[in-house]
Amino acid sequence: MTFQLLPLEESDVPNMMNLIWEAHNGEERFKVLYTNGRTPEIRAHQIKQILDEWREHPERHKYMKVIDTALPDDDPLGKLVGTSHWDFRAHERTAADLAEQEKKRANPAPPPPGVNVEAGKAVRKSINDAREMLAGSKAHVYLVGLSTRPSYHRKGVGSLHLRWGLGEADRLGLPSYLSATHMGVPLYKKHGFETVAPFKLDPEMFGEDSPLNGECMYRPARPATAT
Repeated sequence: MTFQLLPLEESDVPNMMNLIWEAHNGEERFKVLYTNGRTPEIRAHQIKQILDEWREHPERHKYMKVIDTALPDDDPLGKLVGTSHWDFRAHERTAADLAEQEKKRANPAPPPPGVNVEAGKAVRKSINDAREMLAGSKAHVYLVGLSTRPSYHRKGVGSLHLRWGLGEADRLGLPSYLSATHMGVPLYKKHGFETVAPFKLDPEMFGEDSPLNGECMYRPARPATAT
């Protein structure tokens, strides 16, 4: 086995964004959101957003990476073959917390040129609505994103991430939630998630049968495995 699961470091974020783009570039969402493709301005904006959020709440945002140690040292993605972003909300949110969240959502940072602003709002609203429906103000773990290098699909990379994140959720006694495209549902069911509701993007922008539609999924906390 040449895979290693490790905490992501800040210096990995540019390569993580390149991997995410490589993994999802052909998706309808990316085509609609980035009308001119991924420009240097968009890349820099995305990296800054991630680092700002991570630095503001390091106790919540946990990023993990899987590397393939067999890849050469000059690998363009720094040997990354998969990344995940988990949001650990270990305590129930107060009314003040929810008010601050709504304030931030109402005043997002202005995007760089080349971003379809209205489509971006629609995607964020669908994701936020799904998360609020699933978890509300309760303490929980939310899988924000899981991306795998296309050439490493079905090699166990996603399962490495899920075993780590769900193990942490069980250790904390927290339920886990996510919003999955239909393609990802079988993997998540394999790890104990069950569908609780459909997840649907704005049909006027993305089509009634968009491949990005999917399922809101839930996994209860389980007794932590002794080590």
